[in-house]
Amino acid sequence: MKKIDFGQTISILANLGVIAGIAFLAFELNQNNQQLSAQSRYNYYHERIEAQRLLATDGELADIVVRLLSGDQLGPTEQFRMDLLARAIFFTIEYEFIELQRGRITLEEFGIPGKRRTFETLEFAWADYRPIGPEAFVEFVENEILR
Repeated sequence: MKKIDFGQTISILANLGVIAGIAFLAFELNQNNQQLSAQSRYNYYHERIEAQRLLATDGELADIVVRLLSGDQLGPTEQFRMDLLARAIFFTIEYEFIELQRGRITLEEFGIPGKRRTFETLEFAWADYRPIGPEAFVEFVENEILR
């Protein structure tokens, strides 16, 4: 039987330490990825909730939306508020699209049927947003949502 000298023992222990360190790093990276995914989902749902909360707490804005949906003519200030609301909604959908591209949300979570209803309602504002939106987002909206 061959004897292992002190230097070889230290070398073996050091190699084992490196392997344990790599395993620990892999574990930590996995935890970090899970945390980032959870944060991304939280942001996604938070944005959706805030849009609903805005209409629920701002009675005047809710009245404007109801009038728009009823086909009533809006005054200049009301139209301005609707344009700003539409732009905010488009920014939110653009954020959701980026999360979809990165694989942080699924196509099901993205909810194309709901987005179609949103774009039908806000069709008046899409023409103004389209030139400033990122090309990939605009292409996705036109090919997958507005088709």
